[in-house]
Amino acid sequence: MTWADLMHSQAAPGADILAVGMLRDRVPTRLPRHSLLLPFRVTLAVPVGPEPQDVLGRLSRKARQQHAHEVRSHNRTLEVAAGEDYFAFFYDGMHRLSLVNRHGDAARSEGRDSAPVCLFRRGVLFFLCESGRRVAGMLCWLEGGTLVVRLAGVARADDEAYASGTYSAMYVLILQWAGEHGLTRVHLSECEPFLSKGIFQFKRKMPPEVALPRNHFSGERLMLRVRRDNPFVRDFLAANPVLAFGQEQGFEAVYFHDDDRPPRLDLRWRCPRVRGQRLVHFDDFFASLPDTVRQRPAVHPNSPDDCTRSA
Repeated sequence: MTWADLMHSQAAPGADILAVGMLRDRVPTRLPRHSLLLPFRVTLAVPVGPEPQDVLGRLSRKARQQHAHEVRSHNRTLEVAAGEDYFAFFYDGMHRLSLVNRHGDAARSEGRDSAPVCLFRRGVLFFLCESGRRVAGMLCWLEGGTLVVRLAGVARADDEAYASGTYSAMYVLILQWAGEHGLTRVHLSECEPFLSKGIFQFKRKMPPEVALPRNHFSGERLMLRVRRDNPFVRDFLAANPVLAFGQEQGFEAVYFHDDDRPPRLDLRWRCPRVRGQRLVHFDDFFASLPDTVRQRPAVHPNSPDDCTRSA
């Protein structure tokens, strides 16, 4: 297809939704109708200061109380490790096991041979200990005044560690460590611009500043263009609110909804640099869609098999 085909709705005629990555310079001055312009990726980063309260003050009162209680009750401490033996213990016994357990064949990571050179020797390896026992680890990379979180895992890929707040405690302690050691920011991760991403919902609790990445992704955009109105399209858009470029500088959270699909406000957006939210009713959004591509949803589908086939 060509860019002209894409803008004039001639590309991929069988597609219900097009998600097209493009360079910023390719974005049309006027977006096609029924489109949203999203960042290709966003970065989630927390500014830190030398006092522990600089980090704790970002958390909600409930989160601060829970963190303090769990640090005491589990006797949690943060260990900074050095030496190749520690790396092997972390990578093989925590990171790789956790990755495979959670993602299976879709697991992606820094390779076992390259990670010691590219990350370990240029960064910091942390262990979270409970009563002196290492239960989780995180390998971070140092880049100037920024600590970049890269690899993480829990001992024996223990699912209970995720449920017990182990990861949350480790993040808070690492944020405090970074501030105490003269660093100014902790880069938590990059993320696709969908509020339904688990990584966004988990790390939003810190809460991080949401910004364009400081790499080539900063100049890339994602145009989400809706081609058809049918129950499956509505289900997908309602279930996956997006972070879009707002009218003002920064981002806004966009929630689609209709009378049968309430906006997923449980997928929260509040973070620095996200300016607000916008609710978009499907009937208004699709009002000007040509009749030839409209398939009005008379009955909301309840069959998982139907949704699977549509996807």
